[in-house]
Amino acid sequence: MVHTAIGHFEAREEMRATWLNITQYKPETVRVIFLVGTTKKESDQEKLSQESEKFNDIIQGDFMDTYRNLTNKGVLGFKWITENCMNAEIIIKIDDDSVINLYKFFTNFIYLRKEKKFLFCNVWPKDYMRIERDRNNKWFVSDIFFKGYSLFPYTYCSGFAVFISTDLIPALYKAAMTAPFFWVDDVYLFGILSSRVDNVKYKQMEEYLTLFHSEALECYRKFGRNCKYLAMLSMRGQIREMWNAIVHDRIKIG
Repeated sequence: MVHTAIGHFEAREEMRATWLNITQYKPETVRVIFLVGTTKKESDQEKLSQESEKFNDIIQGDFMDTYRNLTNKGVLGFKWITENCMNAEIIIKIDDDSVINLYKFFTNFIYLRKEKKFLFCNVWPKDYMRIERDRNNKWFVSDIFFKGYSLFPYTYCSGFAVFISTDLIPALYKAAMTAPFFWVDDVYLFGILSSRVDNVKYKQMEEYLTLFHSEALECYRKFGRNCKYLAMLSMRGQIREMWNAIVHDRIKIG
């Protein structure tokens, strides 16, 4: 499930043309959904509707498509999967500036599909990440949230790429029905909600991801399929470049 903004038409197009071209992973089956909110810009909504009709992979929620509504996108994804896709063996939540090497996942991380109640992600420990109280900062958190705290009192995942056991999805969605809303989606979706579910296991994937496109690109160009990175940050315009480096030395599948 991909968190994406309505206006990111080119990013979605680039993703579908590269690593989210699901036909290339046979015999594995991959299903993709892009999660968006609503917009007041009629031209964007019309264009999105045409895109949805063509690809049948857009899930649109009844909330404005803004940065501080990313939490709603995550809950929307949990709801949709709970109601439509519980036969999935594993769920991957990503942002639309991410690339996952699914070939590497199916080769080296397939064991994750048999485990229960886990989150495989870049884990931030409890009482580690600072709560931003500067009103001029993009990540400003009002003191009506976590009053008296300077650090987030939850273990949680960096939401750039999160692998989630399917059995955990309905539990997280149920928890969202009673957990007070908090706009920082990583903290809410993979910290506050998971704290309300018994026996959730966090698995650290820090070693297998990078937030530097150039670092991942160099790694794949040098080591090919032996590059350690499973998840990479690649902005619009970089996704195709990253994908070409990943598949350069692969024997075409299918």
